[in-house]
Amino acid sequence: MKRLTLFLAITLPLAPWLCSAQVQIDSATITATAGSIHSAPFVEGNLLDGVTLEGFTNTGDAGPPNRPPNHQNNHWIAADTTFTETVTFDLGGSYDLVKLEVLNTSNTNWNDSETDTFTVATSTDGGTLYSDPSAPVTLQDYTLGFQEVPLVATGVTHVQLVVTNDPGAGTNTGTADIRVGLNEVRFFHAPDGDSDGDGLLDIWEIEHFGDLSRDGTEDEDLPAPDGLTNLEEQTAGTDPLDPDSDDDNLSDGDEVKTHRSDPNDPDSDDDTVGDDDEVLVHGTDPNSGDSDDDMLGDAEEINVHMTNPNDPDTDGDTLSDFDEINIFMTDPLVANEDPRGEMLDPSSIAVT
Repeated sequence: MKRLTLFLAITLPLAPWLCSAQVQIDSATITATAGSIHSAPFVEGNLLDGVTLEGFTNTGDAGPPNRPPNHQNNHWIAADTTFTETVTFDLGGSYDLVKLEVLNTSNTNWNDSETDTFTVATSTDGGTLYSDPSAPVTLQDYTLGFQEVPLVATGVTHVQLVVTNDPGAGTNTGTADIRVGLNEVRFFHAPDGDSDGDGLLDIWEIEHFGDLSRDGTEDEDLPAPDGLTNLEEQTAGTDPLDPDSDDDNLSDGDEVKTHRSDPNDPDSDDDTVGDDDEVLVHGTDPNSGDSDDDMLGDAEEINVHMTNPNDPDTDGDTLSDFDEINIFMTDPLVANEDPRGEMLDPSSIAVT
């Protein structure tokens, strides 16, 4: 079963240009589900079940101090024991995600022994198959406000956060550990298409460069350019920061423009002879398993028969390598070996 991949990193705060390239998904389109973890002092209505994003406001009722601006007062996960809980978000559509914003419920002023973490996984097929989860992210104190968590994932329909509380990992200073988790999660996606008109899709630029400051004409591979512009790398599906995306000792530019081989596959023709060996050692066609069309594969000629994979008649005796090996059982490396055996002296033959 194929697994999806997810890029996730923690950056606080995000640069202004990155924030401007993002659009928040309308919370009215998002639904979220979780288990029934609950304990005092939170009432049932404050749990995740049946609650939509940003559906609450801070009414000033009794509660923990030091709530930051926009604190929603809806504790989506609460428990009086150590817990691990999966929260699933249906985004109500398909989006190219670029970041999450997460608000913790906990504050060290009243819950300083708690350590909350979460992982992120995404689905592109309506919640059937999810990517491998990200590395655990530690929730910050909610008095610091929303925690920005950049990620790059295309075509996402559902997001799962697996939240874990481990009070044993925290610093217990005598304050009770009430063990609550998420308060609010916001989702942001890249603008559709190419917002800066440089020929590069916004989501592609953000994934590879983290911003929209590049254009399609640059060649920024390190340690040296590979001969493909950013636009050509996007078209080829290669890494614009790696001159050899498939690590086969052939640059992406040479594979695309000279050899016409696959820059994302070290063995383009799948004949077990690597593209670099075909091009640099044997001079064979990296896109053909039989470069000389003699019905003997390149790998078979190179590794078994030691024949020339670029010449259908290695010994030049007018018998093809294939015929010598498979029909006459002669040596394709020795010329003029008569497959009929030794010829009789004609003077010894009487004809009537």
